[in-house]
Amino acid sequence: KVLDLSHNHLMWVEHNQAQFDKLQYLYLDHNSIVTLKLSAHHTLKNLTLSHNDWECNSLRALFINVARPAVDDADQHCKIDYHLEHGLCCKESDKPYLDRLLQYIAMTSVVEKQRKKESCSAINAIHSVQSLVHFTKQQGVVSLQGNQQLEAEGNELRAAVQQLTNEQIQQKQLLQGLHAEIDTNLRRYRLSKDELARPSENLNKVFTHLKERHAFKLRETQARRTEADAKQKETEDLEQENIALERQLDNKNTMQILLRQLTLLKRQQIKQLLAKLSKHRPI
Repeated sequence: KVLDLSHNHLMWVEHNQAQFDKLQYLYLDHNSIVTLKLSAHHTLKNLTLSHNDWECNSLRALFINVARPAVDDADQHCKIDYHLEHGLCCKESDKPYLDRLLQYIAMTSVVEKQRKKESCSAINAIHSVQSLVHFTKQQGVVSLQGNQQLEAEGNELRAAVQQLTNEQIQQKQLLQGLHAEIDTNLRRYRLSKDELARPSENLNKVFTHLKERHAFKLRETQARRTEADAKQKETEDLEQENIALERQLDNKNTMQILLRQLTLLKRQQIKQLLAKLSKHRPI
């Protein structure tokens, strides 16, 4: 007589109406239920329905057959686009199941996680898609014939799942390409690959090697720059010394010219003196 299905991920419970009608206590709170059907002849004494994703029209139809005292809980705050009705949060929607799926995709997609600045790897995205595919396949077992709205939503769900499957394949191909690039870099830099380690650890090994190589190149460049600066200073000193020697040579050349001129002048004076002496000698 008691069935507790709270705190699960239930969404589709319409085909359980016959079982639910025979219960006295039914707990369906904290799920993702969109619609629920109970007959007017149910025997429920206590029912919990809070924290679900109710569609408002379905909720109104439910409370036609369920007295409010039998519902033992209520929502306090509603999500965006939801409002309180009969003490429970519901949303006006023509396609409630599709809206719920799109909400699920938004919460698990890579784009949404990046927007919230949460860490999300490609593996997490693939797992999210796989979970969604598994859920939709389970729902596909339920016959949708006789309900055109649900059948149309089911077709849209399958199309959305197919698109996500294609994205999953692209993510796998991207991962394979990244793994191949990591292996190429390991071989290029002659680094050993740890087969038991995660690809990220091998990638960190490549990054560490590149950082060490970069640091070595910086040290080598700095040493060469220091050596070049020393040679440049030595060259400048030699140039200054050469300039000083050239100045000394110029000074000596100038002095040599002056000495030559002075010697020539002295010789002329000596000749003049000799000429005078020769004139004053007695014959």
